[in-house]
Amino acid sequence: MRADLFAADRRGLPAGRPGIAFSLAGWSPWHTSPVHDARNPVEERAAESHRRIAERIRRDPTVIAEAVARVERRLGAEPGRPDPALCEWLDVLRLLDPGQIANFIEAETPRARRLRSSSPLMWLAR
Repeated sequence: MRADLFAADRRGLPAGRPGIAFSLAGWSPWHTSPVHDARNPVEERAAESHRRIAERIRRDPTVIAEAVARVERRLGAEPGRPDPALCEWLDVLRLLDPGQIANFIEAETPRARRLRSSSPLMWLAR
């Protein structure tokens, strides 16, 4: 019976070339190429810029008030529906204290990565 199970597992496998060993563990019918966990270079640059911004916020927490004012001006100047990302940034800037904001913009959470792509704080990286 064990030979029957092994034979059933081999159905659909590509034919191997003579002299080359084939491992069942290294092949999957759904994934034919290796998966690379490479980061996007744009995300890497944004993360580095936000690390510098977080350092500046920790040194001078008063920049948060200026950031809130800038976001409010941008939201007021936009006709129609406001940008949801800016609204989310405004919530972050108003609800968190400066230390929490610094920690958040450095975080590797999906939300932090997503918001870094539309950050109104890039002026602090200069």
